[in-house]
Amino acid sequence: MKPVRAFIAIELSTETRYSIQQVVNGYNQSIPRGWVRWVGVVNLHLTLKFLGDVPVELLPDIYQHMDITAAGVTSFNGVAAGVGMFPSSQKPRVIWLGLDAKQALSNLAGSLENELAKINIMREEKPFSPHLTIGRVNRDLTDDQLSKLGAIILRSQPGVVGEVTVERITLFRSDLRESGPIHTPLHQSALGKCGQPEIHVKIQ
Repeated sequence: MKPVRAFIAIELSTETRYSIQQVVNGYNQSIPRGWVRWVGVVNLHLTLKFLGDVPVELLPDIYQHMDITAAGVTSFNGVAAGVGMFPSSQKPRVIWLGLDAKQALSNLAGSLENELAKINIMREEKPFSPHLTIGRVNRDLTDDQLSKLGAIILRSQPGVVGEVTVERITLFRSDLRESGPIHTPLHQSALGKCGQPEIHVKIQ
C-alpha cells in the first residue's frame, strides 16, 4: 500500500483562522500580486512534527504514541500576534505569525519527539520553533524585491490576531494537488485524557 504523507499539528479555531485571513488581506493591499503564496485559510495550523512519507502499517503505532504524549499534557492557551520572516527580513522565504506559550508548545513538541523516537521516527535536527506559517515567498524574486517585501511586512505589524486553545493534537494526511494541498485528519489525541480518540480514520 502506498505510504501516507503526514504531519502532526495543532488545529486552529475557525475564528482565529479567519482573523489571520484578515491580516493576509491587509498585506495584499501593499504587496504586489505573485510575490507571496499565502496559505489557504482552511489549511492554517501549527506543525508539531512533519513525518513525511509514512508506511501505512506504522500508523497504528504513531496513533498510540500520540495518545501517550497527549495524556501527559494538560490543555493550555496561547495568543497569536506579530509577523516575522525566515531566514531574515532582508531575504524572506517564509512569512509566519508568532505565538506566545512557547515553553508549553516546546514541551509538547519535545514529548512527542521522545515518544515517536521509540518507534524509530527520526528526531528533528533543528530546535523546535513554534510559529504559524501564513505565506511562502516566490523564489523568483530578486534581492531588491525581497528586501522591499521584508520592509512592507515590518511596517505593517498586526497586534493580537487571535487566541490559540491547545486541547488536542491531530495527525493529518497531506495530499499534494496542483490547486494546493488537501489536509485530511486521520487521528486526534485529546490532551490530558486517556481513552478513545476523537477521530480515527482507517486507511484503505
